[in-house]
Amino acid sequence: MTFAMRRHTANAGFTLVELLMAITILAMVAVLSWRGLDGILRARARLTTQTEQARNLQLAFAQMQRDCDHLAPTSLLQGQSNLQTDDDRVTLVRISSAENAATQLLVVSYRVQDGSLVRRESAATRSLPQLQALWQAALSDQGALAIVTLQTDVRQMTTRYWIDQRWQPTANSSASNNTPLGLAVELTLQDQPSRITRQFLLGAW
Repeated sequence: MTFAMRRHTANAGFTLVELLMAITILAMVAVLSWRGLDGILRARARLTTQTEQARNLQLAFAQMQRDCDHLAPTSLLQGQSNLQTDDDRVTLVRISSAENAATQLLVVSYRVQDGSLVRRESAATRSLPQLQALWQAALSDQGALAIVTLQTDVRQMTTRYWIDQRWQPTANSSASNNTPLGLAVELTLQDQPSRITRQFLLGAW
């Protein structure tokens, strides 16, 4: 009888304490696994965001390069400005690059608006009075034929000119009689401690 009771006790299975310990261990493993998976997903999301941001910036600067390359020479404009920079804004007149077409001019502006870098483009024209009207409209954010958001999460855009053999703030360019040969654009993004700078040659076309 005693032997039978001992055998029954030995085959009775886990005790309550052992079950609680096993459940606790499984719960800890589940939590650690979830945290590990969550960390992987967060890292992948950050990497995806950074990759998309880098791609957008590359495209934005490539578009700026094309616009600066095709900056209209002042000799075509009869006194009309071909480039103006203000706080968070660049406005320029460029030559239309349409193939097999007569030379036309259009106004392009870049502006930081509501946290995004936006490019605006006017209709192309061969009329200088119409170009002047398009220029004034661009300075007022009106009359754009195409509006494209190039980059989000932009906090600030600053510019400098290459003039008199050095880079200097565009606000100081009026003190020089020389025409700027280059334009430097600096973008400050949200949650980014450093600025992203690109330099463009003006009128290389």
